[in-house]
Amino acid sequence: RVPLILNMIRHQVAYNTLIGSCVKRTVLKADSPGILQFEVCPLSDSCFSVSFQHPVNDSLVCVVMDVQDSTHVNCKLYKGLSDALICTDDFIAKVVQRCMSIPVTMRAIRRKAETIQADTPALSLIAETVEDMVKKNLPPASSPGYGMTTGNNPMSGTTTPTSTFPGGPISTLFSMSMGIKDRHDSVGH
Repeated sequence: RVPLILNMIRHQVAYNTLIGSCVKRTVLKADSPGILQFEVCPLSDSCFSVSFQHPVNDSLVCVVMDVQDSTHVNCKLYKGLSDALICTDDFIAKVVQRCMSIPVTMRAIRRKAETIQADTPALSLIAETVEDMVKKNLPPASSPGYGMTTGNNPMSGTTTPTSTFPGGPISTLFSMSMGIKDRHDSVGH
C-alpha cells in the first residue's frame, strides 16, 4: 500500500512542478524584447494545455501535456493545417522530461521553430506565396486565360490590357524571365 501512495505523491509532485514552473512573481519591463507569453489551462487532474502564438505564423498553437506518472509526460502539439511544423511531439516530451519547466519548454519550442525556419527560408517563402494565391483565388496555371487578364495584373505590377507575363507566380517570385526552353538552351543542352 505504501508504494502505491508514494507513486501517487510523486505523480502529484511532477504535475505541481510543471504548473509551479510558470507561477512566479517577476517584474517585466514593457520594452523587454523576446517575451514569450503563453496560457496554461487545466484539462483534468493530470493533464493541462499550454496555448501560445505560433513562432512563425500569427496563429494559435496548443501543446497538451498529460502527466502519466512521475517519470513520463505525454506531449501533443496541435496546430492549424496551414501552420508550419515547429517541432515534434517527441522533442517537446524530451525537453519536458529533462527540465520539468513549462517556460523552458516554450523557449526550446521557439528556438527549434526559428532553427527550422532559418534552415528552410525558400520553403516558407513558397508557402507564403501559395497562401497568398489561395487568398486571392487565382486560377491554376493550366486554366485558359491564365496571366491574360485585363486591367491590373497583381503578379506583374503593371496595368495592361493583356499581360506578356510568360509564367506563373513562381516565375515572378524567382525573377525567371526566360521560358523553360530558353533556360534549357542557355545551360548548353
